Amino acid sequence: MQTLTKMMVGVLATAALVAPAAIAADQAAAMKNLTSYIGTWESDGTTTDAWPNIPAGVKYTLRTEYKWNSTMDMALSDWKMTTADGTTLSMGTGMLTWSPHHKTLIYEYTGQDKGVPFHGSATMTGLTDTSVTWQCYERDSNGKQMWYLSTDTFPNMSGNSWTSTMQTCDSNWQPTGDANPTTMTRMNKFAESCGPMSDLIGTWTWDTKDASGQSMTMTQTYEWGPGNRSIMGKYYETQNGVTVMTACETIYSRSSGKGIRGHYWNNKGGNINWNMTEMEDNGSDSWWSTSFWGTSADGTPITGSSKGQLSNGNTMTFQIERFDYGGTNMPTEGMNPKGRIFKRTSTMANVPTG
Repeated sequence: MQTLTKMMVGVLATAALVAPAAIAADQAAAMKNLTSYIGTWESDGTTTDAWPNIPAGVKYTLRTEYKWNSTMDMALSDWKMTTADGTTLSMGTGMLTWSPHHKTLIYEYTGQDKGVPFHGSATMTGLTDTSVTWQCYERDSNGKQMWYLSTDTFPNMSGNSWTSTMQTCDSNWQPTGDANPTTMTRMNKFAESCGPMSDLIGTWTWDTKDASGQSMTMTQTYEWGPGNRSIMGKYYETQNGVTVMTACETIYSRSSGKGIRGHYWNNKGGNINWNMTEMEDNGSDSWWSTSFWGTSADGTPITGSSKGQLSNGNTMTFQIERFDYGGTNMPTEGMNPKGRIFKRTSTMANVPTG
């Protein structure tokens, strides 16, 4: 189905920034650029007479999701096109990967248009700084065939939308019909589902003392990542007028789109991943629980759980509730100093001076 192939074409927006010769010769150069386009996309439109098994003039909504396979060498897709009353016009699945034989990206997809099974194939044939072109072929279970070109143009460098133009052709790829543009928009599930995490956006500080009793200020800043698809956190320590960034954190959706994950790493070598296990958002007051795993600064495996809390939208606390170091359960008292309360100082992510 043409609209699905448009989706596949859109996945390659960042690949268009790579030189065509590099794409044609290097699988890694082609595949690595798909990462920022994995996600869920949606478009509204009206069907045309281009599709033999779908009636023209019907308003529809198309939603397509792309995700990596387990080895991240293939993008898997599924799509569903429905009318306002919930009638399914088209649905199916596909896979986008590298073809060593053709030395380009190919897309194979299978589905049903109004209940009629079909299979489609597409081959990337053109690539510029702003567009990518595919030759597409479909055949349904009744023996009907169609050929078309799909050209994707990228007006939005953030990767949140693109315009794809489909044009029917004869078997020699000569255009026979009008060009039909469609704009796909990224569905931002993360911003919709991250709950109290969105309330972290801004700057938080805690005035405390180091191990020798010297005054210091710890600062945490949080800001939206590109397209509001993640939250980027940075941690700082300021002492005697000198500020050092000590850690970074990324908060994002699980690959399934359900639930929140995080990745934290610091300047001492600690590297931790976490999953949110529970959360409750009551407006000004909210809390969340996480389970974490990773390695400590000395490389020892660690696991545990923690709890964070926001109060009145202006104070933030967190507690380590369980901590296993190399398989040994450790006391957490020293990890939870009294008075560790971060106060919001700005709704912007302001880097401390010094």
